[in-house]
Amino acid sequence: FYAGALREEKGVGDCLEALRLLRHSGRTIHFSFAGSGDPRVWRERSTHLGVAEFASFLGTVSNSDVRRMMRMHDVIVVPSRHNYPEGMPKTICEALASRTPLLISDHPSFEGRLLHERDCLVFRAGDSMSLADAVSRLSDEPALYQSLSTASEKALEKLHFGLEWTMLIRQFVEDPENLTGWVERNSL
Repeated sequence: FYAGALREEKGVGDCLEALRLLRHSGRTIHFSFAGSGDPRVWRERSTHLGVAEFASFLGTVSNSDVRRMMRMHDVIVVPSRHNYPEGMPKTICEALASRTPLLISDHPSFEGRLLHERDCLVFRAGDSMSLADAVSRLSDEPALYQSLSTASEKALEKLHFGLEWTMLIRQFVEDPENLTGWVERNSL
């Protein structure tokens, strides 16, 4: 399952190519894409790759539907390429909350936030074979699948660093020059 803008630099094409590789290797797999963007472009591409019947483009769906779909699918993929100006996508937090194993690219914004093989599986951004290998690994290693699902709650807690907006505002009002070093202690 993928949730996000339907754009090349977000890795949608890489997902379709990985789907082609997985189907070609005999794997039974279906990929669902939820998000804004012109689905016709991606339907045409999936037809060209021979995987149109295994790729669903759902368009923009409500946040509650995204969370429901995450729980229904076996894997959630965040395949952002390095050239996409990514922050920390809400999709990662929602995926971890769903307890569905997460595959993320090695995008620099994700580095150090989640650990490979403990919190998620990391694959090379822009590399559909690396993504296909990660999907295959989850399929072939039930203990790894279970481990990632179980670890997702702690991984999510780790991403939430416990800072509330009121605390942030109070700190800047009370110490505008950061004499206490609070900003450095609470920076990601």
